[in-house]
Amino acid sequence: MTYSIHIRMTLVISLLVIAASNGMLACRASEPLPPKGLLVVEKASQLAEVSASGATRLTIRQFDESDYAQLARFTDVQELTIESGTYRNKTLETIAQLPQIAALDLSGARELVDADIGLLSATKIKALSLSGANITGACFRLVAKMPTLDELRISYCRSFKSTNLSLLHKSAIRALWLSDCEGLGDEVIDDALSIVTLVELRLVGLDLHRPSISGKGSDRVTSLSFSRCTKLSGEALSLLDKFPNLADLDLTGVPIGETGCAHVLKLGKLKSLDLSATQLSDAAFDSLTALKSLKILSVASTGIGSATLSKITGALDLTELYAYDCRNLDDGVVTGLIAASHLITLDVSMTKLSPAGSLRLSESKTLKSVTLRSMPLFSESDYEAVVKGLAPGIVVVRA
Repeated sequence: MTYSIHIRMTLVISLLVIAASNGMLACRASEPLPPKGLLVVEKASQLAEVSASGATRLTIRQFDESDYAQLARFTDVQELTIESGTYRNKTLETIAQLPQIAALDLSGARELVDADIGLLSATKIKALSLSGANITGACFRLVAKMPTLDELRISYCRSFKSTNLSLLHKSAIRALWLSDCEGLGDEVIDDALSIVTLVELRLVGLDLHRPSISGKGSDRVTSLSFSRCTKLSGEALSLLDKFPNLADLDLTGVPIGETGCAHVLKLGKLKSLDLSATQLSDAAFDSLTALKSLKILSVASTGIGSATLSKITGALDLTELYAYDCRNLDDGVVTGLIAASHLITLDVSMTKLSPAGSLRLSESKTLKSVTLRSMPLFSESDYEAVVKGLAPGIVVVRA
């Protein structure tokens, strides 16, 4: 999604940080903002001390309702994140008046109620995230009125039922994230699929056991997550058969077993697959070679071995591979990684690759970025040698 609130960043972004401990500014208010336009303050009271000009992305660590008026100066802000604090209608009224606001993340918003969210109904916000808010089913009726809302994320909210999602059925929402919301169970999938524009559904940390779905609307969905839904079984994943157009699937932490893996293998359009912390056997991982359309794969925090991963990289045209915290990976995987003719991004942090084995990655003709965090066989001097040896063709991320 264009205005995704939690943006995945691979490049280092310069930050303008206001130091809360001593009240001093990291740079003068008159100095221009960093090129990316990101401004981060520890406390909202410090907004008065900085220039609002050019700030397109604003993060406030701690907010208080008494500081709401300061927000009105930030007319260039497109993305606003408030990480914690106490605030309600005056703050929301001010946010609603920001002319460029497109993405709003209200984390730890425990004081917010349905009526407060209703103040955003006439805005042009495209992405809205609510965490810990005291919202009920009535909130969804108000959210449905937001004309341009494309992405809705709700986490740690306990006062609504999945049936309330049907109130969104005529909204413009294309992406729905529900994370760690108590009381949401197996029926949530069908209720979410009542949203006629939905193409991305991410259910994280929910109490799912054996959900059954009617199948209505599932053919629209191209991105699906059951991350941390640890009570799902491999048998329950037969529901994947009703999502024939999936391009992106996240099963992080789900005990899918070989039975669940068999259902994954039926997804012929899959381009991105996350099997982190699934504890699959090498035999099950071996079967992934049948997914010929796959481009992005994560097997992080699993017991996959070097020979099996080499077989996968040899059979598939992967562009991104995340194999961090795979303690069975050693230098035996390096030859396969070098031979992977499309691989651009690689993360093998916390594996048993040696400094010598890591240096061999310079033989790859396609790699552009390699992440090597917390390598148990590396000393500080080894890191320096590997960084120097892989540069300038490959960017090494180590911290």
